[in-house]
Amino acid sequence: MDVNMSSTSSDKRLLVASIHLNVDHEVRVYQDQSIRLITPQRTLDLSLDPQDQARWWQYHYVQALIENGAQDTEVLAAIHAVRQLEAQTDNEEETVQLQRAWELAAQQMRTWCNEQGLDYDTLDETQLNAIADEAVAEWRRGK
Repeated sequence: MDVNMSSTSSDKRLLVASIHLNVDHEVRVYQDQSIRLITPQRTLDLSLDPQDQARWWQYHYVQALIENGAQDTEVLAAIHAVRQLEAQTDNEEETVQLQRAWELAAQQMRTWCNEQGLDYDTLDETQLNAIADEAVAEWRRGK
């Protein structure tokens, strides 16, 4: 998270402004997802990474429910939904990362096969396994 202690006004397009009179501060969220916290003492400009942004929005969603008088069961249901969404997002991110790693490995294998004069697409599983076994053996021998 980047924090800038400036007190200048922003030229960014304002998306949401939330004024909290009981604690004498204001929160502004801009279209570029940056956040400005304003108090009488100072102004903080925050730039959150995507994961921190999601957590920030989740926290404020639950906080807004509480401040607006939601019943305990509604708040608990919201927290449960937020946690499910977070777990689903984590799983989706892991799947995307695994898919990218697999695609990179396949591309590297294609490149290596091409350099050896082999056509990756015509190799059967036995031939691919033999190539992998030889690569592991060479690596273990320190070549």
